[in-house]
Amino acid sequence: MTGIKIHLGQRVREMREKKGWSQNDLAARLPGVRQQSIDQLERGHVKRPRFLPELADALGAPLQWLLTGEGIRTAPRGRKADMLDAGLMRDVLAAVDQVLAQRGRKVNARDKAKLVCALYELMQGEDARNAQMLEQVASNIISYDKFLRRTRS
Repeated sequence: MTGIKIHLGQRVREMREKKGWSQNDLAARLPGVRQQSIDQLERGHVKRPRFLPELADALGAPLQWLLTGEGIRTAPRGRKADMLDAGLMRDVLAAVDQVLAQRGRKVNARDKAKLVCALYELMQGEDARNAQMLEQVASNIISYDKFLRRTRS
């Protein structure tokens, strides 16, 4: 489908239907999420749900693919869905949002997903982490990204 932009909700619907699940079935796998929330997401009314890490986990889809449609569609065979650290992902999203807000920067969903994925990968091996540490690393990634964009122009 060249030229047609597919949004997060359409990818969620595709994965859900591939598993043979109803919206209720998917919602039941996500703590505190109702069918109506899944419906709103699939219709494109929700750009980034608060339950995004849990959604990726339930669907067995990598976050980057779910957010951008880029990369691999499903987790590699043999990989357990619970390998995603939902707590870390939540902290990473908060740190990226905080740094972008502090700098008054707006980025498109694709670039934000790349920032989130980079920070998540960097922080995965860290035993100790806190909000201040995450914000500092996010700030460094965003500064480096901004520097690279200027040098390419």
